[in-house]
Amino acid sequence: EIDQERILLRDTDENIQDFQVETVEVRDLNLCFVLDKSGSMDGDSMAQSKNAIRSCISGIEEGTFMNLVTFDNSASLECNLSQSKYLVMNLVEGVTANGGTNIASGLSVALDSMRAASGTKVIILLSDGHDQDQSKSAIEGILAEAAAADVVVYAVGLEGCDEPYLEDIANHTGGQFIMVANTAQLNKIYREIRNSLMKSYILTYRVNEEAESRYLELREKESSVRARKRYSTAETQQGSTVSTGGPQEAGYYKQTGGTDRR
Repeated sequence: EIDQERILLRDTDENIQDFQVETVEVRDLNLCFVLDKSGSMDGDSMAQSKNAIRSCISGIEEGTFMNLVTFDNSASLECNLSQSKYLVMNLVEGVTANGGTNIASGLSVALDSMRAASGTKVIILLSDGHDQDQSKSAIEGILAEAAAADVVVYAVGLEGCDEPYLEDIANHTGGQFIMVANTAQLNKIYREIRNSLMKSYILTYRVNEEAESRYLELREKESSVRARKRYSTAETQQGSTVSTGGPQEAGYYKQTGGTDRR
């Protein structure tokens, strides 16, 4: 639980003392797991990934719609959005690794599977590889479609992945990129993502000083955990200053087993 007593808030050069915290319970969640099943995932990486995804699904609240997309050189929709945890968990268990890496195809199929859904739409992408050139040429258009459809992408990277590339995918949709130091941490990462999807917080405060380039920084008082994000402001028709970011740009980078990255 987050409240004013647990966090420190700073905006650019100003420590914010007067702010409000509102808890937002997420409703009508649609969750698509996108799993890299290229040949490099064979062995422990695939076993740990499947275990983490299955564990994440088992803890998701009843009534959540979810599905599974797998990809190597091409992508497959393993099932339509369903409220059956056991269906999706069994499909995850049956995935085997083979082939190359085409991330764009995985995201495209996932996006198509969620177009008709209402409510919150989230994709959790997991990959350990570098994308094919053909996929890279298509990724920008797919991310633009995802952002326009309010689909958020969380990207989880394993050793060997293209970190800047996955980070860019997450940033384009307001999600997070999480680099996993070793596959044994995947259970914890998926659990944290699941918990963050179940509950969000809105922080409200007034900016007193004008600045062309701004950043927001949050720190937890009892630990070294922090998040920082740059943003810009714009004039509304009424002349008041508002953030152009909003929830779609509220993500931050988190690296397990290391320091935060800006």
